Amino acid sequence: NLDDEDMVQNKIAELERERASEPKGCLSCLISTFVLPIFHTFNMFLPPQTSFEKVVKLTGEIQELQKQEYEVSNVFVTFETEEGQRAALTALSSGVVNVVTNNTAGAPGAVFEDRVLQVEEPAEPDAVRWLDLSATFS
Repeated sequence: NLDDEDMVQNKIAELERERASEPKGCLSCLISTFVLPIFHTFNMFLPPQTSFEKVVKLTGEIQELQKQEYEVSNVFVTFETEEGQRAALTALSSGVVNVVTNNTAGAPGAVFEDRVLQVEEPAEPDAVRWLDLSATFS
């Protein structure tokens, strides 16, 4: 559990003490001197303390990003089952006229923040060109 920072720090210190007490051979010294630094530049095979610090830093950044509001033009929703997808599509279905005219009375189940949602069954996920979606990050 990473929420208990003291416990994690204690486990990391324990692990480092165990590793320090293990005998090191020539191959181990060569790998730690020449190979691991190359992997470290790609954030691979990092020491436990460094990995934990990165997790803490990224968790803070994620929490800050969660506080911001974003304007959304498209949303993709995935379902565990086909039955769940069908139930959602049925519950949120509304006519094109209701969407275009924003007739909230004509489609009460498909209203979000006083807007009628246009809900449609998408193509299969492997048919979507995710990198070519016309969304910007500004």
